[in-house]
Amino acid sequence: MYGFERLKHDKNDYYSFNPKKTGGKIRLIVKPKEENVVEIFLIDISFDHYLDFDPKRVIYYE
Repeated sequence: MYGFERLKHDKNDYYSFNPKKTGGKIRLIVKPKEENVVEIFLIDISFDHYLDFDPKRVIYYE
């Protein structure tokens, strides 16, 4: 997991990271379950460094 970062603005409930050490545009978009809990939910796979991610399209069940 490389480059773990919180998204900004209307996407700040989500985080992204790069699965490859060498970089690239593919990012995994995740959402933590709760504060200080190590469980995360895979929300989306972005192919354009999360610029193609829209939280309004997320269908997510806890």
